[in-house]
Amino acid sequence: MLRVVVRLAPPLRIASLCLVVAVGCGFDTRSVHSAGREGDPDAHVPDAGTTQRRDGGGECSADTDCPLADSPCRSAICDTGRCSEKDRPVGTACGDQGLCTARGSCEECRPGQTMCTSDDAQRSCGADGRWAAAQSCSTRCLDGRCAQCLPGTAECSGNDQRVCGMDGRWGAAQRCMFGCAGEACAECAAGQLECLANDSESRACDANGRWATAVPCTQGCSNGRCHVCATGTTQCLGSTEQTCTAAGLWGGDHDCGSLGCIDNRCAACSADASECVGSGRRTCSALGQWQAVTECSIGCTAGRCDACRPDERRCGERGASSCGPDNQWQSPVACEFGCADERCAECADESVECPSQTSVRVCRDGRWGRTDSCRPHSTCDATTRNGNTCPCDRGYDDPHPDPGECTQSEDDDDQ
Repeated sequence: MLRVVVRLAPPLRIASLCLVVAVGCGFDTRSVHSAGREGDPDAHVPDAGTTQRRDGGGECSADTDCPLADSPCRSAICDTGRCSEKDRPVGTACGDQGLCTARGSCEECRPGQTMCTSDDAQRSCGADGRWAAAQSCSTRCLDGRCAQCLPGTAECSGNDQRVCGMDGRWGAAQRCMFGCAGEACAECAAGQLECLANDSESRACDANGRWATAVPCTQGCSNGRCHVCATGTTQCLGSTEQTCTAAGLWGGDHDCGSLGCIDNRCAACSADASECVGSGRRTCSALGQWQAVTECSIGCTAGRCDACRPDERRCGERGASSCGPDNQWQSPVACEFGCADERCAECADESVECPSQTSVRVCRDGRWGRTDSCRPHSTCDATTRNGNTCPCDRGYDDPHPDPGECTQSEDDDDQ
């Protein structure tokens, strides 16, 4: 018996044509199916490159004796004298841009596979190995699938932050030291303050955990706050003096008492007051502060430089004055007889005074001389200017040019 097998080339893909040249040809034409095709619940999916025997396979002595497989992803082989089929390697190109799968079928894609159709859309490979309609991405399409997020963006989850990688996938969450606000870890704790630039600036942390723009501190900065005053300076608050502390805040209140607070400090004295300091004197300014001490040439008494010494006298055109108990010159007293020895003269020079009828004194250099007794039988006469201050009594004569003894006159003797 002679048997001839004719293989027809695709695309006809007729299973086989048996020409029986002799009687007794026992080879029947068999049906062709795709074993393991998606959708057949009873299909078995063989591993790539395995050999699967077909029911009713014909006898053979070589691969060319076997009819073509009904799938381009399988090849006909002769296995121990029987025709079988073998899967082509997975991924082998087949059909119109198809690929061979592990099921030995030619499909457009692998089930579950995705691809980007534009920057913001993707399509997925269905269970039948066919591409489904494109679906829009909420973000964008990267590396063949919709991204979970835009690369470089971030988001908060409680106190944690996660950052989107370049592949459009969220990275592992990282704990934020000051919590997470918006999309980023907070830079600082809300309400936190700090000093910058050698304590010449201050900045505050806002409610979102971000540093606000720094503000200049003209008086310095400490503990994150600008000083409101220069350390050590003072100011008046009513009759209270305040001192600026090391923290740049007003404090150290001091009651200034009855003198009050003037020109940012407690007054030390009443305006125009004066006092003695040693042998010098100082006065109080209009701002209530003592001025520098001025030395006094003689001394200082009761806040004034001494003008004279105790018991000192002087005499001038306005009269004579003496040094008072406060070591100041008393008001001058007019002198009737002029000045003599820095005081008012007691009398006019050469004038006569009769302390009694029988005594006399004469003014010399503005002062009364000693009191002398008159000679016997004479009486003091203050009106005389010839030196005979005690002329003889009536009935007595002074025969001498200069005053001498008064003698009884001759007329009185004759009587």
